[in-house]
Amino acid sequence: MHDNRPMLLKHIDRILDERIRPAILHDLAPVEVEAWELVDREGPVAGVPGAGEPIAPQRAMAPGAPYRPVSLPAAWGPAWGTTWFRLRVALPAHLRTGGPGLEGLELDLDLGWADHSPGFQCEALVRSASGEVVKAVNPRNRWVPLLPGMIDEQGVALVYLEAASNPLLLDIHPFLPTEEGSRSTQSHEPLYTFRRAALVEVRHEVRDLAADVEVLEGLARVLPESSPRAWQLLTGLSRALDHLDLADVPGTAARVRGMLAPLLEAPAHGDAITLGAVGHAHIDSAWLWPVRETRRKVARTLANALRLLDDGAPMVFALPAAQHLAWLQQDEPALFERVRRHVAAGRIVPVGGMWVEPDAVLPSGESLARQLTEGTAFFRQELGAQCHEIWLPDSFGYSASLPQLAHLAGYDSFLTQKISWNQVDDFPHHTLWWEGIDGTRIFTHFPPADTYGAEVGAEELERAQSGFKDKGRTDVELFLYGYGDGGGGPTREMLQRIERTASLAGSPRMEHMSPREFFERARAQYPDAPVWVGELYLEKHRGTLTTQAATKRGNRRAEAALREAETWCTTAWVRGLLPVGYPHALLRDLWRATLLCQFHDILPGSSIAWVYEDARAAQDSVIATALALSQTARRALATGVPVRDGDPGEPPPRRCRCAQTPGPADEGDGADPLDPADPDQAGAPGPTCLLYTSDAAVESRRVDVGGFLGTKNKQTQKYSRDGT
Repeated sequence: MHDNRPMLLKHIDRILDERIRPAILHDLAPVEVEAWELVDREGPVAGVPGAGEPIAPQRAMAPGAPYRPVSLPAAWGPAWGTTWFRLRVALPAHLRTGGPGLEGLELDLDLGWADHSPGFQCEALVRSASGEVVKAVNPRNRWVPLLPGMIDEQGVALVYLEAASNPLLLDIHPFLPTEEGSRSTQSHEPLYTFRRAALVEVRHEVRDLAADVEVLEGLARVLPESSPRAWQLLTGLSRALDHLDLADVPGTAARVRGMLAPLLEAPAHGDAITLGAVGHAHIDSAWLWPVRETRRKVARTLANALRLLDDGAPMVFALPAAQHLAWLQQDEPALFERVRRHVAAGRIVPVGGMWVEPDAVLPSGESLARQLTEGTAFFRQELGAQCHEIWLPDSFGYSASLPQLAHLAGYDSFLTQKISWNQVDDFPHHTLWWEGIDGTRIFTHFPPADTYGAEVGAEELERAQSGFKDKGRTDVELFLYGYGDGGGGPTREMLQRIERTASLAGSPRMEHMSPREFFERARAQYPDAPVWVGELYLEKHRGTLTTQAATKRGNRRAEAALREAETWCTTAWVRGLLPVGYPHALLRDLWRATLLCQFHDILPGSSIAWVYEDARAAQDSVIATALALSQTARRALATGVPVRDGDPGEPPPRRCRCAQTPGPADEGDGADPLDPADPDQAGAPGPTCLLYTSDAAVESRRVDVGGFLGTKNKQTQKYSRDGT
């Protein structure tokens, strides 16, 4: 019989999808499920079960919390709501010994998601009964390990899920108009159905067989049909799978794997490109979700990365955006400490050195400098880490001033992927020197896989190698893997693929390495790389220069107001008129709020309505506070009277919202933010703010920036972590 390539591929696919993958998990016991649907007492979704704002885990896990039993399948989760699930499972008697007896035991969960788009729909953070974060679950990461400390003396495991019912706004037909983008217009009906919760045994030999077949079959697909290696893979897979007992996959998996081993052991060709594999989870600080939800996405994503590292994965994980770590430090301090330990060990590597990954065209030069100084300082002070590369994989173009600013901040490399989206001109290089307006050059790389969130599929590996435009001059490139945009990060399946393709005939080599290791190797191989002079203009998404004009105007006003505040406060301070001290901490927080609003999906105008409601409130508060600081300093300069400790000066005609805690009394009160362009306010005293004498006083202030920043004082957060 003649070999028929399409039939062979279909035969392999069917066995993999219909026989091998379903045999990976063996159900052991059902799981009891209880739910607490959070309900807001006020606001646009008041009284809607499951639509409520998040609460502290201590409150959700406290005795007497109002959980109710549910039978699966069970509908849950209106848009943007939170439902806490309490899961209880009794281990079978022969597994209650703990220790090695728990190896391979997991919970398999399906909260009702579609089998795609992790980070864009419902997801949950998983905690043990002690409150410790275990990991997170999403459509491509459904498993929860049962660790020895999670089993009580009766052999019962108890876990809690903080489930977020975020709506899927980027579905198969994307970018349709939606009313789900704001709390005031969202739907109130449940979006999801909790379908499955089971205690399972993982059959590791079958799981490894699935990974073997997937890698080899994927490689056979992308190799030319005329390739002898492709036919070697197809015929070898077909012969091996003929020895798989479809009625006893677990019992025959080892034999089939032994037959496939020679195909996996054939080493990569000597001229194969090396892909520097870097775990990555690009998390948009806001986009199709509000900043409130991004804070939780950060915790969920890093919980999964930590789970892999704690379990021994050889991954190097890149960690951009200092703002995300600041949120984690506030919201999940124990998780932050685990991150700190892996940073010290070199397994988690801070990159980018910026407060957020900003738009790189619209902010002023001063703002871009502050992105670098604030981010660099946070990584250095809180994690003991120094970043070496600018990391902006998803911004909509790059100002020609960036190489100079990066160099002055101590950065010697730059990474982006977005230029591959050009609609007209195909950028001629992937590795190059980028020269700025002052002649400064910075070594630059665009990952040839054309993605910052690869799944380590065969097509991605082939594109990375065949599409690399600098082959022959350098043989190393960067490969970023892990689900992104909405977070999620690397999975254990991705790591299995990397292990099998580390050196595999017909495929590029793969090697775990840090971004700095890649840039050093590439620069050494290609010191005379070509030079691109001037702006890196993105030939797409041009509407980002005009959309949401009010946010763009607010950004420019905030930048100007902060410049004025720093100028006047400095002038007053050096003249001894601020014995209470320069308001450094307050100005730092105002800058950080402004920098967050410059994120590359906020300032350009590409986010949902909720994001711009928050951004307007944050910018208004920053502007009002900065104007008040300027006025206080000018009054001291004009009168020669030093500002007294705690002296706010003259009563303002309007309240300074930045000095208040958000709450029901502050919402919808009809008070407009101070507008310096309003002729009715020209020359008016305006709001004034306290200038504090100590760090303790500064940290106890309450600054309303739309819930974006919070402070180290937990009582000022959007919701407190002590359960109140």
